[in-house]
Amino acid sequence: MVEIDVKPHNKPIPPLDKWMVDSKTDHNYTITTTLFEPKPDLIARAILKSAYLYMFHSVGYEFALSEHAAKMREVIAGNLEYPLPSGYLANIPENPALPEGLVFIQNPKNCRPSQ
Repeated sequence: MVEIDVKPHNKPIPPLDKWMVDSKTDHNYTITTTLFEPKPDLIARAILKSAYLYMFHSVGYEFALSEHAAKMREVIAGNLEYPLPSGYLANIPENPALPEGLVFIQNPKNCRPSQ
């Protein structure tokens, strides 16, 4: 048996509320989920937005008023194409050789297909 606990929500969702009550006694139901393929352009823009916010936090308005920041805002808004292809995102352990913040690593050796 699987039990699901949903935290209080401001607006009731009648079908979900009914299912939560009914599923405790009636086990004859089906759950259908839909998964979507990730969109590389949205992922790249989200990573760029994180980099932009990190730089603004670290450097301040000197960065925000720069030409580079203006181009980043255009890419984030979808008005300019991201200049690099989508890269590889991973949880990299702390490494003193890498600078603090977001790092773009393209085609790392341990991720290259064997030839």
